[in-house]
Amino acid sequence: MEDNQLNRVERSILAFDEYRQNSPYHLNIIEELHANENAHSRILAKLFQYKNTDGEYVILKSFIEYILKNNKDKAFDKIEIKKPRITQEEQRIDIWIRDDNYAIIIENKVYEAGDQKEQLATYINKTKDNNYNEEQIFVIYMPSVIRDASAQTWGEYKESFIRRFAVVSFCDDIVTWLNKYILPNLTLKEVYLKSAIEQYIDYLERYAGLFEKTEKQRVLNILYHICEIKNTDTPKTQYEKLMGFHSELKQQMDIVSAKIEEKELE
Repeated sequence: MEDNQLNRVERSILAFDEYRQNSPYHLNIIEELHANENAHSRILAKLFQYKNTDGEYVILKSFIEYILKNNKDKAFDKIEIKKPRITQEEQRIDIWIRDDNYAIIIENKVYEAGDQKEQLATYINKTKDNNYNEEQIFVIYMPSVIRDASAQTWGEYKESFIRRFAVVSFCDDIVTWLNKYILPNLTLKEVYLKSAIEQYIDYLERYAGLFEKTEKQRVLNILYHICEIKNTDTPKTQYEKLMGFHSELKQQMDIVSAKIEEKELE
């Protein structure tokens, strides 16, 4: 093997070793505590209850704005956040937000539990029993990935809630919303809130497989740099460069293997 080939193999070993050493030790409290579905509802409810120094429910407001941004044909612009009462698991409703002129039912399906018989219809009826007209009630359905609620869960209400219903997924929407609209806007003093949100994002990204995808891309970037592969290279050229490096690596492994065998025979 030529010196420049050997150096490239050595460089790759050093690069990947440095990558491993510089990777932070991973510890996620939510993951270690084996959070169940109710835990996710508690986390979201706690975030929605946050008020800034002016007494504004800025995280809840941002959440509704995010829904509007992605559902322009919906009627969520009718929601005016004033003094919401935000509860978790009251009357079996995962998150229940009630204000003067609106009520929001949030159904949490982060772990893809099935829809119970006429589940949303039951929650809508409970909300109507709390002196809200049907036109004041909104439903947010939250699966792990984008999918609709089953038809039966609506009972007789599906058609009447078309404009007051939104699907917000944990692995796509919540991760994007927290990363893009919440974390960058936190004040310096909100150190515990920031830490909690970062932990929650990390948990959801790992749950969705996004973290592993990002790590694989980082490893590929190192390999492409060592192999001098450019984005402008054709697929054939990229393949040939990778196979060339693979051949060099195999030669080096054969040399190491031979040395080990010699030692064992001594």
